[in-house]
Amino acid sequence: MQKWVWLAMTIVGFIGCSASGSAPNAADTPPAPPPEVGFGPSVASYLFSSHRLVDRELAGATRTDSTFLQYQFTAVITAVDSGLLVSFGIDSVLAATAPNIVQGDIDQAKGATYTAFLSPTGRMEELRPSLSSSPLLDVLAAQTAALFPVLPPGGLLPSQTWADTTETKRTEGGALITFRVVTSYRSHEWNHTEGRMVLPIDWDRVYQLEGTGNQFGRQFTIEGNGTASGRSWFMRDGLFAGSVSEDDLVARLKIDDLGIVTPVRQHQVDTVRVLQ
Repeated sequence: MQKWVWLAMTIVGFIGCSASGSAPNAADTPPAPPPEVGFGPSVASYLFSSHRLVDRELAGATRTDSTFLQYQFTAVITAVDSGLLVSFGIDSVLAATAPNIVQGDIDQAKGATYTAFLSPTGRMEELRPSLSSSPLLDVLAAQTAALFPVLPPGGLLPSQTWADTTETKRTEGGALITFRVVTSYRSHEWNHTEGRMVLPIDWDRVYQLEGTGNQFGRQFTIEGNGTASGRSWFMRDGLFAGSVSEDDLVARLKIDDLGIVTPVRQHQVDTVRVLQ
């Protein structure tokens, strides 16, 4: 998943026959998987966990911030005239420890919704939160936007490779930031995991970011490069079953009028697990 929103927060602050030789009971044999998988109408609840370490170099000293975020949300994909519409609802925030997140942000996040148009390959467009922005809601929106892997045109098949290139602009933490991302995907074979038939996808990502913004009346610029890798799972009906990922980012934050440049390094581990 993409993790860049946390960088903005540091400016001020997963997942035969029996022994007797008789044929297996048909009821015990799982249905064969479809020839290909794609997004379609569905309802599922998920548990999202995220742990991040951010190092910032200030005046020759390194400051480290540790953040843990865990919440439950429900994703509803419906068919509309123009294609698919996805809605994410925040059911509960179980943990939110970060330097600039207060209890009011947590209270506001519960019940928040985000809607977007969803392409057949899983690309989201026009993601819109229902509530005014807060540091926590900024984070949830960015994670929502990067939840699904982008599938190949024509549907997902086993033993397949494809790539996706995107350039997007988002306002985060008082900055308008441009993200340029190249992701390489490779699918594996159908297998049983925790009683479910799933199709795993491994992916590797490289990205660049740059942007400008204002914090406390001071203009700043930010630029950086990152890498990420992970594994996502899909079920036979096309339901996204979760993911695990790691992300590393190296960036530079410059306060324009002071000429101060702050190196920033970030490492983040995310897990998304389907609950139903």
